Amino acid sequence: MTITGSDRPTHVRIGLSGVDLSIRLRLRWDSAPATCKAVLDLLPVRHQVWHAKYANNEIYTLCKMPDPVPAAESLSVYPSRGDLVYLPLPQGVPLPPGIPGVADGELALDLAYFYESGNSLLSGPHGPIPGTIIATAESLDDIDAMAAACRDVWFKGAAGRQMWIEAG
Repeated sequence: MTITGSDRPTHVRIGLSGVDLSIRLRLRWDSAPATCKAVLDLLPVRHQVWHAKYANNEIYTLCKMPDPVPAAESLSVYPSRGDLVYLPLPQGVPLPPGIPGVADGELALDLAYFYESGNSLLSGPHGPIPGTIIATAESLDDIDAMAAACRDVWFKGAAGRQMWIEAG
């Protein structure tokens, strides 16, 4: 996708398979322009959804790293509810097999949506992994509705479920 200032998307949409629900998030061109462009070049993404172990209230999907990889922008270890975060996973983080476009030994990208407050990317077996907030939800009602669907992934499991992200 070739993106110029006048035709760049202003939003992305995230959803979960099996749920007639999605949430629209405003891209953070103001604080992470290179990262927004890199992620848009990867879209649409539709892969296995996972629920966080260490960061608390997070669902995420794993995909290939963008090429070129953008320089770090506006890093955070405390994402808020409604944030979509770009988390390049460091070498040594164990990955499940079969990530689309990621061969054994390659680095993967974690695209994480945080659905409640109280999140921290400081803990875990690999130490702090700061990420770039690339988009933020604008509607509290939509955040609440999406949070219920995300809690369903936590309580009922992620097997066979997918998370999708597309421009729009």
